[in-house]
Amino acid sequence: SESAALDQQLRVLFSVSTTDLYAVCSLAAQVVGHVSVANPLVTLDEVYRECMHQTQDCKVAMLLDLSALELCLIIAMDNLRYRLILTYNFETVYNTYKQFAIGIGQKTSSIAKKSVVLKAFENLCDLELVALQSTRNRSFQQTPINLLVDQDQITHAVSASRNISISVKNWHNKKF
Repeated sequence: SESAALDQQLRVLFSVSTTDLYAVCSLAAQVVGHVSVANPLVTLDEVYRECMHQTQDCKVAMLLDLSALELCLIIAMDNLRYRLILTYNFETVYNTYKQFAIGIGQKTSSIAKKSVVLKAFENLCDLELVALQSTRNRSFQQTPINLLVDQDQITHAVSASRNISISVKNWHNKKF
């Protein structure tokens, strides 16, 4: 149901900042500020919209501060998501990045080494733009991943970024 989908999205958003009580209070104040005689109840949809409004600008700013390699990894994950590949891990993302780099004519020797890409990926996890689903009984590289930024945030960051080439921007835009 629609309510269950919104509930799940809110759980993901709040799991990112469980220690940031100020953000939760700010969100609550904004939502309650819309209560009126004509609209006496707060709906889950209103909470979700306000939450997206508050987090979107922050995440886009974070995306704009990423290195070109980190943004390429975000675009690779977004491409996987666009192709409806629901479960993917670091290995899948790395292979997608490698295919793109080879496709634009980069020499194999100029493609970032796997250890460098892994470090960039770990930074994305530290920034909470990407989350590991579970590390039980799996190596870090085989653990399923959740991308914690949405399509609009990525598109905005790609179009505004000065760190990436036209070919990377086209890679992101070619799916539309």
